[in-house]
Amino acid sequence: MATRNIIDLSQPITPASPAPCDPPVEFRTVASHGPDSLYQMMWFGMTDHTGTHIDAPLHFVPGGKPIDEADLSALYSMPGVFLDFTAVSCFHKIDAGDVERELKQYGSIPEDAFIMLHTGTGWYSNTREYFNSPFITPAAAERIIRLRPVAVGVNGPTVDDRRGEGRPIHRAFLSHGVHIIEGIVRSELLAGKRFHCTALPLKLARFTGSPIRFVAVLEEPAGSGTLPPLRMPIHGILNKKALMTEGIPTGGSMKPDSPFRKAINAIEVWVSVFAMLLLILVVSIQVFCRYVLQDSLAWTEELARYLVIWSVLFGCSFAMRTDSHLELSILSNFSGPRMKKYVKCFSCIVCLAFSIIMVYAGMESVINIHWSEQLTPAMQLPAWIIWMAMPAGFGLMGIQAILRCVDEIAKNI
Repeated sequence: MATRNIIDLSQPITPASPAPCDPPVEFRTVASHGPDSLYQMMWFGMTDHTGTHIDAPLHFVPGGKPIDEADLSALYSMPGVFLDFTAVSCFHKIDAGDVERELKQYGSIPEDAFIMLHTGTGWYSNTREYFNSPFITPAAAERIIRLRPVAVGVNGPTVDDRRGEGRPIHRAFLSHGVHIIEGIVRSELLAGKRFHCTALPLKLARFTGSPIRFVAVLEEPAGSGTLPPLRMPIHGILNKKALMTEGIPTGGSMKPDSPFRKAINAIEVWVSVFAMLLLILVVSIQVFCRYVLQDSLAWTEELARYLVIWSVLFGCSFAMRTDSHLELSILSNFSGPRMKKYVKCFSCIVCLAFSIIMVYAGMESVINIHWSEQLTPAMQLPAWIIWMAMPAGFGLMGIQAILRCVDEIAKNI
């Protein structure tokens, strides 16, 4: 190897880390530097499948090997194979044909390799969309098993479609001695590179898995060469049905959202997506009429402006739910795990207060415009309909702020 350029592909483990089941990750300070203590010591508690972790056969195979019996020589410096399945939808399906298409870029696959199934879900770690991850079909798993790899890796928390039952992909891989590494981040840095990976688990006696510090060693300097364009997944927007019905809170147990949350999520997504699609259509009509027919339509520009208003204001609610608003993170970065809970709750309360003010101001404007019977200039629509976007959008944002605050409190109890 020409150089040793190490890339850390592991998630940091914090009390906010996604947990597959209760209890969530917990940190405690056992001893701190001070007059009564010469040392500092921490305690932590979590499941053996937290963060970036490796599954042992015992996880789904009765009588299978536990993680402390894993072959370390096989998991050290595994030749890497990068297959790009960057997802454009929630629960994107990776089938055998997709695997075959990606394998064509390789002349041959070495046995005992590590196969990275890159989907980009690592972008969404610590958000709801992380649990709406792409999955592997049985046919794709069978094709991969024939390659005789040591391990396969994914960005999401599971290789299976978690909406179903039985976890057949876990059983298929583990029963053939193929380790599964889940929760990998930053794997896009491996695209177009030759690399080896190392995944050494903790020696946890009779455990079914272990968190790992998962690293890749490039055979050429990091950043050299030409990487293919990075495709950031947008499955949180495009696959509306899965996003509306399958949202899962991070931390704690993976329980489905309540009907109320599903309804709120459905409203914000459908309105935003419908407004954006209609906006694209209206602008296309305007461009065609102006530059082809040389005759502009007055109503298209006005309608496009109103559609932008509705999509942006309802998008604010979506951003509140997915924690995508711009923020000053300096206070959070310098806070301890316990303090971060209060910082996040405080930010939610501030957003809620702002939303209440905007709802009140918006409703006042709607009422005044309604009584004045004001119409829009070009389309002659009641103007209060356009102004309803303000109380409706900020009302949903306020509800999402309350739900996030409740989630944060419940996650840290």
